[in-house]
Amino acid sequence: MEICLPDGEKQELPDGSSVVELSRKLKKSLKGSALAAKINGVLKDITTQLNDADTVQVLTFEDEEGKEIFWHSSAHLMAQAIVKLFPEAQPTIGPAIENGFYYDFANLTISENDFPKIEAEMKAIVQERLQPERIEFTSTEEALSSFGENPFKKEMIEQLEDGLSAYRQGDFIDLCRGPHIPHTGVVQAFKILKTSGAYWRADAEKEQLTRVYGISFPDKKKLSAY
Repeated sequence: MEICLPDGEKQELPDGSSVVELSRKLKKSLKGSALAAKINGVLKDITTQLNDADTVQVLTFEDEEGKEIFWHSSAHLMAQAIVKLFPEAQPTIGPAIENGFYYDFANLTISENDFPKIEAEMKAIVQERLQPERIEFTSTEEALSSFGENPFKKEMIEQLEDGLSAYRQGDFIDLCRGPHIPHTGVVQAFKILKTSGAYWRADAEKEQLTRVYGISFPDKKKLSAY
């Protein structure tokens, strides 16, 4: 099959190839490790199978959308570590922001003294090289069965009419549209920056949450420069 790159160049690949195979062919021209892809204008995981005549942009950390995916995946990584260390914590949302990411939790009280042990747990997860697994829910009821004990996830699920999906890495699962980085080992440098208070849905009438901010990079040099 023939794949079209954003600059108009064509690449021949065997039928059934994924973005992984394409990124291997383009390795020398990519500015960093392949993280995800934009296929016909839609962001997708690197494991997505390609079809003949697809237009594909392989994304790295040097691309703004690749950076956003990297930081959102890092938010999942941090949340996984926090939930393991603080099992009562309830994850809510964890987006990428202009510089890094944050994740909001209910039932969580931490201080800067907790940062080193959270970072140590994150490092252990990175070393496991866990691959995020996409889960497509076929109904609201199916999604609720995975998140029904979390009232914040339940609220989000009930407000979404279609396209319900989640990602699982190891024993952590999170409601998410994706895409995500190929595996946790890509996140080679990170730092928890600070915590603050936040309200659910930015509404002062709703629950107060603990927001944890972080930053991450593919290598330690970029973190040091930051």
